[in-house]
Amino acid sequence: RDRSESGRGAPDSIMELEAGVGQLGRSLQALDAGRVYVGLDGRGNAPSFSREYVAWYDLSRGVAPEVLVDWSVALGVLDDGEYGEAAVLAALHTTNCRGVAITWTPVGTLRPGQPNNRDPDTVLHLFEALGYKLRAPPVDVIHNSLVTLLYILERDPALPRPVNCPAL
Repeated sequence: RDRSESGRGAPDSIMELEAGVGQLGRSLQALDAGRVYVGLDGRGNAPSFSREYVAWYDLSRGVAPEVLVDWSVALGVLDDGEYGEAAVLAALHTTNCRGVAITWTPVGTLRPGQPNNRDPDTVLHLFEALGYKLRAPPVDVIHNSLVTLLYILERDPALPRPVNCPAL
């Protein structure tokens, strides 16, 4: 979205965890070439198979990426449990100034390899404890052939944000 009403005039910047080849970033930049997109992926060959569009980053280290963007995105990351919920939540929380967009498969959805499913109330409580508010009700989306829920959560403007975040 264009934030000219906030006086900054620039499109929102985005960081995506487990970005693959960066299809989300490429799509958003096709709509607005000025959008800043940082794609990170834990596969060692991510830079080569994305033609250097996505950088390698190992979430399992438990250290958040040194990047600061408006929105942090994790699609299909939290429910697979590969990196541990705490590491992903920390990376999302410490890298955004405005909010997060995530998918998280609800409990009761059967799919091999999705060991960390969460019911919507649990997801909301986790993010509310970090100072986020749900922007709109979660919506069903299809991700990796599975119906999951997409959540858009914004930081509570009354609570502290990471250092170096510009004024809203």
